[in-house]
Amino acid sequence: MRGACERGGRSRTRAVPAAIRWACAALVAVALAVAGLVVGTLMGPSPSADPAAHPRVVVQSGDTLWSIAEGVEGAPDTATAVADIAALNGLPSHAVAPGQVLELPRY
Repeated sequence: MRGACERGGRSRTRAVPAAIRWACAALVAVALAVAGLVVGTLMGPSPSADPAAHPRVVVQSGDTLWSIAEGVEGAPDTATAVADIAALNGLPSHAVAPGQVLELPRY
């Protein structure tokens, strides 16, 4: 076996062109970014550090979303409060059930 010294200091490996190195680095960066987004999405939103961020109410028998919205302090009007409660809680309709816990918006 002849060493690199005997071959005039040259090794048998070839230099990787700069364009290929940059492409590989970009591919790794994109893969890391995608992995970060996937992990972040799977973990979901982090719980609020302030447990009183949104007041909560437990729906009682006979309650409607409208009646609950009427009691929201500082709401510009009841219709706005109804829409905001539905959006905040991801409600597909304005139907609520006894025992359901709803977060209320702050105004």
